[in-house]
Amino acid sequence: MTKIKLLYKILPIFFIASIVIALFGKSLIPAKGYILYGGDLNDQFYYWKSYYVQNLKQGIFPFWNPYSFSGTPFLAHPSTSAFYPFNIIFFILPFNTTFSVYLFIHIVMAGTFMYLLCKKYADTLSSLAGAITFSLSGLMAARIYSGHIDIISTLVWIPAVFWAMTNTLDSKNKKYVLLSILFLTLQILAGYQAVVIFTLEFIFIYQSVSAIFDYYKKISLSTITKKFLKTIFIVLISYGISAIQLLPTMEFVRSSIRGQGLPYEMLAWGSYTKDLFGTFINPFIYGNPFPQNYTYNGPGPNFFELSYFAGVIPLFIFLLFIIYHLYYFIRKRKVKKIFLALILPVLFFSLTAMGNNFPIHKFLYQMFPPYRLFRFPSQHLMMVVFIISLTTGIFLGIFKNKLMKLVILLLITLELFIYDKQFITTSKIPTDNFDQNLTSILEKDTQLIRLLPDYSVVSQVRKDWDFESSMYYKIQSTSGYNPILLNSYYHFIDLINKKNTSSVAQFNVEIPPPDPASKDIDFLNIKYVLTNKNYDMIYGKSLSKYALKLEGNNYRLYENKDFLPRFFLDCSGRDAKDVEVVDYQINNIKLKTSSNCDGILSSSEVYYPGWKATIDNNETPIYKSNTAFRSIFLPKGEHDVIFYYQPTIYYLGGFITLLTLVSLFIIIRKYYE
Repeated sequence: MTKIKLLYKILPIFFIASIVIALFGKSLIPAKGYILYGGDLNDQFYYWKSYYVQNLKQGIFPFWNPYSFSGTPFLAHPSTSAFYPFNIIFFILPFNTTFSVYLFIHIVMAGTFMYLLCKKYADTLSSLAGAITFSLSGLMAARIYSGHIDIISTLVWIPAVFWAMTNTLDSKNKKYVLLSILFLTLQILAGYQAVVIFTLEFIFIYQSVSAIFDYYKKISLSTITKKFLKTIFIVLISYGISAIQLLPTMEFVRSSIRGQGLPYEMLAWGSYTKDLFGTFINPFIYGNPFPQNYTYNGPGPNFFELSYFAGVIPLFIFLLFIIYHLYYFIRKRKVKKIFLALILPVLFFSLTAMGNNFPIHKFLYQMFPPYRLFRFPSQHLMMVVFIISLTTGIFLGIFKNKLMKLVILLLITLELFIYDKQFITTSKIPTDNFDQNLTSILEKDTQLIRLLPDYSVVSQVRKDWDFESSMYYKIQSTSGYNPILLNSYYHFIDLINKKNTSSVAQFNVEIPPPDPASKDIDFLNIKYVLTNKNYDMIYGKSLSKYALKLEGNNYRLYENKDFLPRFFLDCSGRDAKDVEVVDYQINNIKLKTSSNCDGILSSSEVYYPGWKATIDNNETPIYKSNTAFRSIFLPKGEHDVIFYYQPTIYYLGGFITLLTLVSLFIIIRKYYE
């Protein structure tokens, strides 16, 4: 009997997993040389995860990335999700398979958690309907196609966090407190903090509605207050445990172009309109978004960022849920808690998604600092998809006809499966598409030099050499593809281009292409300039310092004959100075210097907290020079100089994480039996 019960509990998860396996098909285990297709997966995460895995396998913690933007923090970037436990998948499987398996596991988790949540309110078939709606929603499919693996891995924890939190409020069992902390911590570590904020906003609205109902039930204010305090405790502990990741991230973000907040006009891009809500019924109302038959003529940024299709059937059930409860209110003159607790968040998130078309988003931007960091107000609709999925399970649970529920479950599965299948495909491993002649020239040059990719993110040259591929080939670059760029470095590039105002509104995931005629190009240790042939600022100009090295269909590669070394001594015009780079590692640089006078050892290595320097094993201060770079004072004579990256912020974060865990253990032992 016990085995039968266990089988009965496992069957729904097996059903979800089977549907997702069928959805991925051959893409789940791609053929050799192929990978699951995803926009940012191909452009960004493939290189980031390979860099992360390769270094850790060699026993190196990749705190720093010298290959993008002339040097930038790596582990501190939230999208690396450096301490997220599910990264283990990238270490144990063939690399071309890891991304599809990683996403498969998370999609199954999304369905499992939503099933578990719906089971609080409904039977198995109804709960499965809610689970399939969430895990197979167009939201997930569009994010897979976009390659937003950080968003998906954060999204899947929404139902888990809500399930554990609501059980915590209704029970004194310590396991629910611990599960709430575990699930929220994992969501934070998964990397996409906007989704964490949306989740907490939803919980706050839900708990506020619950508090009102508790008050009218004559439940004491002290009990209501304790529930809020319990939630605050869970949130604080979860963030405390996550400190080892969050503190370095906060330091990085504070030093980036997002540190003071992005301009509202830029953040409001992706605001929903009344017409866009029509995509909840017909997602292709503005045309086909796929490149093989592209007809999309809708608003920006693109179809996939604005796609929140949850299925016509679940949407219809959601509308019936509203009608049912309105009818209940008319008849009974009462409002059910679950109705208000779900409808109010739908209104809040829908109106906030309208961005500059409704005042809520701008109010939050002005009053709540995190809202100055996140682009695309439309992302609030992730929570609407979650609520539609939950109400699908809850409303079907009202009915007792199992055959009807089974038919609806199968229809929902079929509708979403057919829709999602369009988004699941494979492509060649990104590096296999590059121009091999270009790659060969850059790889064979063993000098410590940089490449300047002189083109934008929309350039066709990215098919020959993508921005973040520099990490894969270990070729240092002045640019990259990353929404968090160090502000001082970005400002330096604007100064090169003689810009009086920031270029962030035009370039915010890459640097503005520097003027190749500027002498500061030489300072940046740029030996090669890769240009877009259609916007080539060197070709035909009287720039004798550049020699054409290679030409392809989309690009020209130039060699700069006047580039400066990475490190150089300034001795007030006196001679007899020399700098030899003995060893260059991502977190450690060793130099030998010789000079007959005191001077400044300058570099085009980016300045950032955590970098330290020694002269003959004696620590010496590092100064920011030339707006964004590292320099030290160097006495005359021969010296061994070491620059090393030792970010103490991780020690502080680790201490807070450990202290939080110890505190949690003590509190649980004292207050929970």
